[in-house]
Amino acid sequence: MYNSKNKRKPKKSTKLPRVKTTTELRELHNSEKNRKEKEKMENVHQGHRERLRQRFLNGESLQDHELLELLLFYAIPRGNTNEIAHLLMERCSGFSGVFKSDISLLSATSGVGINSALLLKLVLACCKRYDEQELKKQGVIKFDRLTEYFIPKFIGETAEKVLCVALNDDLNILGCGVISTGSINLAPVNVKNIVKFAYSYNTPYIVLAHNHPNGDLTITEDDISTTRFLTNTLRPVNVILLDHIIVAADKAYSMKFSGNMFFSII
Repeated sequence: MYNSKNKRKPKKSTKLPRVKTTTELRELHNSEKNRKEKEKMENVHQGHRERLRQRFLNGESLQDHELLELLLFYAIPRGNTNEIAHLLMERCSGFSGVFKSDISLLSATSGVGINSALLLKLVLACCKRYDEQELKKQGVIKFDRLTEYFIPKFIGETAEKVLCVALNDDLNILGCGVISTGSINLAPVNVKNIVKFAYSYNTPYIVLAHNHPNGDLTITEDDISTTRFLTNTLRPVNVILLDHIIVAADKAYSMKFSGNMFFSII
Protein backbone atom coordinates (compact mmCIF):
# COMPACT_ATOMS: atom_id res chain seq x y z
CA MET A 1 0.00 0.00 0.00
CA TYR A 2 1.22 3.47 -0.91
CA ASN A 3 2.31 5.47 2.12
CA SER A 4 1.97 9.19 1.68
CA LYS A 5 4.56 9.71 4.40
CA ASN A 6 7.13 8.17 2.12
CA LYS A 7 6.35 10.69 -0.62
CA ARG A 8 9.45 12.61 -1.55
CA LYS A 9 9.25 16.33 -1.09
CA PRO A 10 10.41 18.36 -4.06
CA LYS A 11 13.87 19.75 -3.61
CA LYS A 12 14.14 23.47 -3.24
CA SER A 13 15.79 25.11 -6.16
CA THR A 14 19.28 26.21 -5.42
CA LYS A 15 19.59 27.99 -8.75
CA LEU A 16 20.81 31.55 -8.31
CA PRO A 17 18.96 34.38 -10.11
CA ARG A 18 20.49 35.39 -13.41
CA VAL A 19 22.80 38.32 -13.16
CA LYS A 20 21.78 41.16 -15.50
CA THR A 21 24.21 41.96 -18.23
CA THR A 22 25.98 45.29 -18.49
CA THR A 23 23.70 46.25 -21.40
CA GLU A 24 20.55 45.42 -19.42
CA LEU A 25 21.77 47.38 -16.42
CA ARG A 26 22.57 50.34 -18.64
CA GLU A 27 19.11 50.23 -20.23
CA LEU A 28 17.48 50.02 -16.80
CA HIS A 29 19.52 52.97 -15.60
CA ASN A 30 18.64 55.03 -18.69
CA SER A 31 14.97 54.15 -18.36
CA GLU A 32 14.89 55.33 -14.74
CA LYS A 33 16.87 58.42 -15.66
CA ASN A 34 14.43 59.26 -18.49
CA ARG A 35 11.47 58.75 -16.16
CA LYS A 36 12.92 61.17 -13.62
CA GLU A 37 13.77 63.73 -16.32
CA LYS A 38 10.25 63.48 -17.71
CA GLU A 39 8.75 64.05 -14.26
CA LYS A 40 11.10 66.98 -13.76
CA MET A 41 10.10 68.55 -17.09
CA GLU A 42 6.39 68.05 -16.30
CA ASN A 43 6.89 69.84 -13.00
CA VAL A 44 8.72 72.66 -14.79
CA HIS A 45 5.92 73.00 -17.37
CA GLN A 46 3.27 72.91 -14.65
CA GLY A 47 5.04 75.65 -12.74
CA HIS A 48 5.37 77.73 -15.90
CA ARG A 49 1.68 77.26 -16.71
CA GLU A 50 0.62 78.42 -13.28
CA ARG A 51 2.82 81.49 -13.48
CA LEU A 52 1.42 82.38 -16.90
CA ARG A 53 -2.15 81.96 -15.64
CA GLN A 54 -1.43 84.25 -12.70
CA ARG A 55 0.11 86.89 -14.94
CA PHE A 56 -3.06 86.91 -17.04
CA LEU A 57 -5.34 86.98 -13.98
CA ASN A 58 -3.34 89.88 -12.58
CA GLY A 59 -4.10 91.88 -15.69
CA GLU A 60 -0.58 91.77 -17.11
CA SER A 61 -0.33 92.37 -20.87
CA LEU A 62 0.86 89.15 -22.49
CA GLN A 63 2.71 88.85 -25.77
CA ASP A 64 0.95 87.27 -28.75
CA HIS A 65 2.64 83.89 -28.38
CA GLU A 66 1.92 83.88 -24.63
CA LEU A 67 -1.81 84.46 -25.17
CA LEU A 68 -1.87 81.62 -27.69
CA GLU A 69 0.18 79.43 -25.37
CA LEU A 70 -2.22 80.08 -22.50
CA LEU A 71 -5.23 79.26 -24.67
CA LEU A 72 -3.68 75.97 -25.75
CA PHE A 73 -3.35 74.89 -22.10
CA TYR A 74 -7.05 74.00 -22.22
CA ALA A 75 -6.71 71.66 -25.19
CA ILE A 76 -3.24 70.26 -24.48
CA PRO A 77 -3.05 69.27 -20.77
CA ARG A 78 0.63 68.27 -20.93
CA GLY A 79 3.54 69.39 -23.06
CA ASN A 80 5.29 72.54 -24.17
CA THR A 81 2.58 74.75 -25.67
CA ASN A 82 5.09 77.60 -25.98
CA GLU A 83 6.82 75.79 -28.81
CA ILE A 84 3.47 74.93 -30.41
CA ALA A 85 2.34 78.56 -30.21
CA HIS A 86 5.49 79.77 -31.98
CA LEU A 87 5.13 77.06 -34.63
CA LEU A 88 1.49 77.98 -35.32
CA MET A 89 2.29 81.68 -35.64
CA GLU A 90 5.15 80.88 -38.02
CA ARG A 91 2.98 78.66 -40.22
CA CYS A 92 -0.04 80.98 -40.19
CA SER A 93 1.73 84.33 -40.68
CA GLY A 94 1.17 85.72 -37.22
CA PHE A 95 -1.26 85.69 -34.31
CA SER A 96 -4.44 86.66 -36.16
CA GLY A 97 -3.55 84.27 -38.98
CA VAL A 98 -3.76 81.34 -36.57
CA PHE A 99 -7.47 81.93 -35.97
CA LYS A 100 -8.18 82.62 -39.65
CA SER A 101 -6.44 79.47 -40.89
CA ASP A 102 -8.33 76.44 -42.10
CA ILE A 103 -8.97 73.80 -39.46
CA SER A 104 -7.19 71.15 -41.56
CA LEU A 105 -3.99 73.23 -41.59
CA LEU A 106 -4.19 73.79 -37.85
CA SER A 107 -4.84 70.17 -36.97
CA ALA A 108 -1.97 69.03 -39.20
CA THR A 109 0.53 71.17 -37.26
CA SER A 110 2.83 69.15 -35.05
CA GLY A 111 1.50 68.92 -31.49
CA VAL A 112 -1.89 70.46 -32.27
CA GLY A 113 -4.48 67.87 -33.30
CA ILE A 114 -8.20 68.25 -33.94
CA ASN A 115 -9.21 69.31 -30.41
CA SER A 116 -6.77 72.23 -30.34
CA ALA A 117 -7.73 73.26 -33.88
CA LEU A 118 -11.41 73.18 -32.93
CA LEU A 119 -10.73 75.37 -29.89
CA LEU A 120 -8.94 77.96 -32.04
CA LYS A 121 -11.78 78.09 -34.58
CA LEU A 122 -14.31 78.29 -31.76
CA VAL A 123 -12.57 81.41 -30.44
CA LEU A 124 -12.96 83.07 -33.85
CA ALA A 125 -16.65 82.10 -34.00
CA CYS A 126 -17.21 83.58 -30.54
CA CYS A 127 -15.44 86.81 -31.55
CA LYS A 128 -17.66 87.14 -34.61
CA ARG A 129 -20.79 86.65 -32.52
CA TYR A 130 -19.51 89.16 -29.95
CA ASP A 131 -18.88 91.83 -32.60
CA GLU A 132 -22.30 91.26 -34.13
CA GLN A 133 -24.14 91.59 -30.82
CA GLU A 134 -22.12 94.65 -29.75
CA LEU A 135 -23.06 96.29 -33.04
CA LYS A 136 -26.72 95.55 -32.39
CA LYS A 137 -26.48 97.14 -28.93
CA GLN A 138 -25.65 100.45 -30.60
CA GLY A 139 -29.14 100.51 -32.05
CA VAL A 140 -30.95 99.14 -35.07
CA ILE A 141 -28.49 98.24 -37.83
CA LYS A 142 -29.48 100.41 -40.74
CA PHE A 143 -28.88 100.12 -44.44
CA ASP A 144 -25.99 102.59 -44.55
CA ARG A 145 -24.03 100.58 -41.93
CA LEU A 146 -24.14 97.25 -43.75
CA THR A 147 -20.47 97.36 -44.77
CA GLU A 148 -19.61 97.56 -41.06
CA TYR A 149 -22.01 94.70 -40.39
CA PHE A 150 -20.60 92.35 -43.04
CA ILE A 151 -16.83 92.72 -42.45
CA PRO A 152 -16.61 90.54 -39.30
CA LYS A 153 -18.81 87.87 -40.87
CA PHE A 154 -16.10 87.01 -43.39
CA ILE A 155 -13.14 86.88 -41.00
CA GLY A 156 -11.25 83.62 -41.41
CA GLU A 157 -13.10 82.55 -44.56
CA THR A 158 -10.72 80.90 -47.03
CA ALA A 159 -13.32 80.36 -49.77
CA GLU A 160 -15.79 82.72 -51.40
CA LYS A 161 -19.13 82.87 -49.63
CA VAL A 162 -22.33 84.70 -50.53
CA LEU A 163 -24.45 86.15 -47.72
CA CYS A 164 -27.85 87.77 -47.96
CA VAL A 165 -29.53 90.24 -45.62
CA ALA A 166 -33.28 90.83 -45.54
CA LEU A 167 -34.48 94.37 -44.76
CA ASN A 168 -37.86 95.74 -43.68
CA ASP A 169 -39.62 98.80 -45.14
CA ASP A 170 -37.49 101.06 -42.92
CA LEU A 171 -34.34 99.36 -44.28
CA ASN A 172 -33.44 97.79 -40.93
CA ILE A 173 -31.98 94.29 -40.82
CA LEU A 174 -34.43 91.43 -40.31
CA GLY A 175 -31.99 88.56 -40.72
CA CYS A 176 -28.89 87.23 -42.45
CA GLY A 177 -28.20 83.90 -44.11
CA VAL A 178 -25.68 82.01 -46.26
CA ILE A 179 -26.74 81.66 -49.89
CA SER A 180 -23.76 79.66 -51.17
CA THR A 181 -20.13 78.74 -50.58
CA GLY A 182 -17.57 78.08 -53.29
CA SER A 183 -13.86 77.96 -53.98
CA ILE A 184 -11.18 80.52 -53.25
CA ASN A 185 -12.19 82.66 -56.25
CA LEU A 186 -15.74 81.59 -57.12
CA ALA A 187 -19.03 81.15 -55.31
CA PRO A 188 -22.10 80.11 -57.30
CA VAL A 189 -25.14 82.32 -56.81
CA ASN A 190 -28.40 80.38 -56.61
CA VAL A 191 -31.33 82.65 -57.52
CA LYS A 192 -33.83 80.20 -56.07
CA ASN A 193 -32.12 80.32 -52.66
CA ILE A 194 -32.14 84.14 -52.70
CA VAL A 195 -35.86 84.28 -53.49
CA LYS A 196 -36.64 81.66 -50.85
CA PHE A 197 -34.64 83.64 -48.29
CA ALA A 198 -36.41 86.93 -49.05
CA TYR A 199 -39.85 85.28 -48.95
CA SER A 200 -39.04 83.66 -45.59
CA TYR A 201 -38.88 87.18 -44.10
CA ASN A 202 -41.90 88.36 -46.09
CA THR A 203 -39.94 91.28 -47.53
CA PRO A 204 -38.86 92.30 -51.04
CA TYR A 205 -35.71 94.13 -49.93
CA ILE A 206 -32.36 92.37 -49.81
CA VAL A 207 -28.64 93.12 -49.89
CA LEU A 208 -26.04 90.62 -51.06
CA ALA A 209 -22.44 90.41 -49.90
CA HIS A 210 -19.56 88.18 -50.88
CA ASN A 211 -15.88 88.07 -50.01
CA HIS A 212 -12.59 88.09 -51.89
CA PRO A 213 -10.45 85.67 -49.82
CA ASN A 214 -7.26 86.86 -51.52
CA GLY A 215 -7.67 90.25 -49.81
CA ASP A 216 -7.97 92.20 -53.08
CA LEU A 217 -10.93 94.59 -52.98
CA THR A 218 -10.81 95.27 -56.73
CA ILE A 219 -14.24 94.83 -58.33
CA THR A 220 -14.13 92.24 -61.09
CA GLU A 221 -16.13 91.96 -64.29
CA ASP A 222 -17.80 88.89 -62.78
CA ASP A 223 -18.93 90.99 -59.79
CA ILE A 224 -20.50 93.55 -62.13
CA SER A 225 -22.14 91.06 -64.49
CA THR A 226 -23.47 88.96 -61.59
CA THR A 227 -25.03 92.02 -59.98
CA ARG A 228 -26.66 93.04 -63.25
CA PHE A 229 -27.99 89.50 -63.81
CA LEU A 230 -29.40 89.17 -60.28
CA THR A 231 -31.04 92.60 -60.35
CA ASN A 232 -32.83 91.85 -63.62
CA THR A 233 -33.75 88.29 -62.63
CA LEU A 234 -35.06 89.07 -59.14
CA ARG A 235 -37.14 92.14 -59.97
CA PRO A 236 -39.93 90.23 -61.84
CA VAL A 237 -40.50 88.08 -58.71
CA ASN A 238 -40.71 91.19 -56.51
CA VAL A 239 -37.30 90.84 -54.86
CA ILE A 240 -35.36 94.11 -54.92
CA LEU A 241 -31.57 93.97 -54.71
CA LEU A 242 -30.61 97.24 -53.00
CA ASP A 243 -26.86 96.76 -52.87
CA HIS A 244 -24.05 94.31 -53.49
CA ILE A 245 -21.16 94.55 -51.02
CA ILE A 246 -17.70 93.06 -51.55
CA VAL A 247 -15.51 92.36 -48.51
CA ALA A 248 -11.75 91.81 -48.57
CA ALA A 249 -9.86 91.47 -45.28
CA ASP A 250 -10.97 94.40 -43.10
CA LYS A 251 -12.32 96.54 -45.95
CA ALA A 252 -15.64 96.59 -47.80
CA TYR A 253 -16.91 98.08 -51.05
CA SER A 254 -20.54 99.06 -51.55
CA MET A 255 -21.62 99.20 -55.18
CA LYS A 256 -24.51 101.47 -54.28
CA PHE A 257 -22.54 104.01 -52.28
CA SER A 258 -19.51 104.06 -54.57
CA GLY A 259 -20.91 106.38 -57.24
CA ASN A 260 -22.80 105.87 -60.45
CA MET A 261 -21.41 102.45 -61.25
CA PHE A 262 -24.08 100.59 -59.31
CA PHE A 263 -26.91 102.49 -60.97
CA SER A 264 -25.34 102.06 -64.40
CA ILE A 265 -25.45 98.28 -64.13
CA ILE A 266 -29.08 98.06 -63.01
